Amino acid sequence: MAKTSEAALSSLLDATIVDLTARVKSGEATSGDYKNIIQLLKDNGITCEIKKGSPFGELVESLPFTAESDQKYQ
Repeated sequence: MAKTSEAALSSLLDATIVDLTARVKSGEATSGDYKNIIQLLKDNGITCEIKKGSPFGELVESLPFTAESDQKYQ
């Protein structure tokens, strides 16, 4: 890919991330915005470690699943 195209794509991705971040921080993010954020993270191989007591850890703890039921689907 030409450097110009790479720079343009990088700039577009940066602008998209800045816009989505602003929407989340302002409280104006829609369900579609969250879907786009999840897809953006997934498409770019972004993962995280879930730590107990973190916001993500609390989200996982609030889900109505048990460790035993998780193993059935892995």
